[in-house]
Formats: sequence, structure tokens, C-alpha cells
Amino acid sequence: MMTDSSAVLSLSGTSQQLSYCDWFSFEKERYTPYTVLRGRWICPSSTRIGEIFGLSFSLAGKPLHDGFAEKIDIEQKSGYTAVTVRSFGYTAALARNQYEDGLLTDINLDSIIFGKLSFPGIDRETGTPTVDYVNYYGGTTVWDAVVCYGVRANKNYPYISGRNKVMITPAGEEIAATIGSGGILAHGYETDYSRVISQISERDIDGAENAYFLRDRGIESRRITRRREINFDQEWIMSPEEGLKHKIAVSKAGMNAEHITAYGFIDVDLTQKFMATDLGMSGEVDRLRVSYSHQKGLLTKLWSYRDGYCPSVQSAE
Repeated sequence: MMTDSSAVLSLSGTSQQLSYCDWFSFEKERYTPYTVLRGRWICPSSTRIGEIFGLSFSLAGKPLHDGFAEKIDIEQKSGYTAVTVRSFGYTAALARNQYEDGLLTDINLDSIIFGKLSFPGIDRETGTPTVDYVNYYGGTTVWDAVVCYGVRANKNYPYISGRNKVMITPAGEEIAATIGSGGILAHGYETDYSRVISQISERDIDGAENAYFLRDRGIESRRITRRREINFDQEWIMSPEEGLKHKIAVSKAGMNAEHITAYGFIDVDLTQKFMATDLGMSGEVDRLRVSYSHQKGLLTKLWSYRDGYCPSVQSAE
């Protein structure tokens, strides 16, 4: 059990902190609009825990997660109380809320997120460019609009930085962490073609078939045929070709990945660069998981993607 106050869970509402950790898993991912925390903490049976409406998690003194108390299980046993939690970061609200249909013009990231609703606990990149429009229609979520904006404003898929900060600009080329000799437990590769699209065609606004068409020859060269036909996409009403490129790029999310598992806590964030000196490898952090258990101890796993929006992959033609 981690008992040195390294992995501290703060319970919002009851104003309590739990520092005896049985196990935890904290994760962030490039295309997921929130952080995820799961874990189990132990406290004395005499501890009185009231209503919990939020959770904060820090590791080695660094705050990593603030979020909703999605699921809480408080179990009293002989001599102690176990608190098992599942929590999504506050930015999950962006994917759970919809605006009424309509075209918004001359907007930036701030006006998309906070133009109509209030989202407590969420921050955003400031000084972002203004784009001519984002269109809400047919159940578009706030996060859908943020994605459309990020691609149109910066040719980049948005992501969550820190605990709950929405970003469209990558962190840059500076190496944020170097993993030295003996620090790596495992190294490997992943390939996932389960969601890729090789061809996509779209009707025009009047319903005419095949008005817009795009194919990905790189996917076709892998002997994958997966065609999609869609109605006119009003979210990309003024740039349907750009919309098709985006759909193919998203279909390749996490398609190829290189990953390492290292001992201890590696303090990095999404889109930051890391280097593993033993492997002669450097990459961008596109997914990270920090975990602790009695059997394995404290570990950090980092994934570096090569796909439609992350480095070193051929774009659709």
C-alpha cells in the first residue's frame, strides 16, 4: 500500500484527504476530452465520509486530476473503510452537453466553450485565432464544435492539457522528460486498423450522390477496403472537402503506436516530447497511464502515435 502521501485523493464536499492508496490508474489520451482516474483508498473505520461531488488527485505533490465523482463505492470492513472511485475530468462536460442548432460566426475557442453555457472547473488556451464559423446541428456537442474549430483554426486536433485545460496548440519540440539507463521495464508497438476508412463520399446539400469524394491510398495499400457514404455534413457546411479529410484522419486515431513502460512517475503531459536513451527513441506523448498496485509498484506507460493528426504519417490524398 502506498502510505507516504504520494498518491493523495481529495474529496470535494467533505473536504477530506485520503493518502493510504491500495491501487490507482490515471490516464489521458490525445483524442479523449477528459482525464480518467480509478482507484481504491483506505481509511480508518471511524472516518465519517459525507456526500462527495468531486475528486482531486495528486501524485508526488503534483495535481493531476480534478473531476466529477462519477462512481463512488464506500465499503466498511473490519477495522477500515475502503473508498473506490471512478472519476472523469471536468472537461467531460463538453462531450455531454449540446447547443441548439445554429451557425455561429467570427468565433474563437473562448466563445465556443463559454458562449452559451458555464462550465465550472474548465480552462482553455487564450489568444486563439478567430475563424469565420462553426455550425451546430443535429445533436452536435460542445466538444464536436471545439474539434471542428481546432482543425479549422490550427490544423490540429484539440486535447486536454494539465487537469482541465482545452488546447489547440501542441506543446512544442522541447524534451520534457528523459528516461535513462535501467528505467524502462518494457517497450513495444501497437497497430489498430479496426476503425480506418479507405474511401468516403458525401452527398451535396441538395442530396446529389458522390458530390465530394476522398480516398486514402495509404490505407488501400494495406489491402483494406472500407467505404463510407454520408449525407451532406452541415458541421463542415462551407468546407466539405476539409470535412472529409478530417473524417479520414480521425478514423486513423492511434492506428500505429510505439510505447514504453517505465518505473516510477514520469512527469509529462500530452503533446510533450520524451526521450528514452537506452532505446535511442524519442516521441510525442499521445497517451499516458500512471498506475500503482502492490504487485507492480508505481509505473508510467507512454504511447507515441503515428496517425492522421500525430507525427510521421502520410495524409489522405
